[in-house]
Amino acid sequence: MFKKKDTKEHNRITKLDVLLFAVTALMVGLFVVYMYTQHHSYFTDRSSITTTTVVTDSFGRIDINNATVRQISDISGIGRKLGQSIFDYIKMKEGISSMDELLNVDGIGEAKLDKLCEKFYAGKSPAVTSLSTLTGQSHTTTTSTTPISTTTSVQTTTVTTPKPTNTTTTTTHQPQRHSVNINTADADELCRCLLIDYEQANDIVNLRKQISGFTNKLEILYCESISDALYLELEPYLEV
Repeated sequence: MFKKKDTKEHNRITKLDVLLFAVTALMVGLFVVYMYTQHHSYFTDRSSITTTTVVTDSFGRIDINNATVRQISDISGIGRKLGQSIFDYIKMKEGISSMDELLNVDGIGEAKLDKLCEKFYAGKSPAVTSLSTLTGQSHTTTTSTTPISTTTSVQTTTVTTPKPTNTTTTTTHQPQRHSVNINTADADELCRCLLIDYEQANDIVNLRKQISGFTNKLEILYCESISDALYLELEPYLEV
């Protein structure tokens, strides 16, 4: 009699163990599915991220050719679907030279284009864009450049002795910039030829190593220590 009762109790405990195991397995399965979904979503979002340093113009806008899907989608009124369409169109065209080209994307009208123009630019280097003037709601930019003067000034100091006939003239020449190849020069040579400080020269050398050499002078603007104004002064002396 006692053995039969023990058997029933054992069966009830076994069924409870199986039920607990099934519930635990279900919860673990749901957790695994959730983690997989989050992991897949994370890497999907990161798939469009570029490692290129983004350069903004003086208005804080970035080149839309270097923008990610998320950056485009975050603009008010754009959203993920339209942002992906814009991103795909730019990649298909291998970059655009004017924001007006986005009017060819389905769903983009003048109003949405104006919103995009507030955050992005296309087809102009950061140095030139920083001199642009935006007017009203228009997304047309007017550029103006100031010629760079390379005239070297000479300071002349005249020291006169008590005798009028003995006049000594001392001429002091200010240092001059010289042309330099930014793909081969080291930091010391850049400092000496361009008259920049060591931090700026070192930034140029480090950037050159990261991108395996410069193909365009404008690429030195990716250095945080090189401002637009300084670039305009250095540009006549840069060689690649």
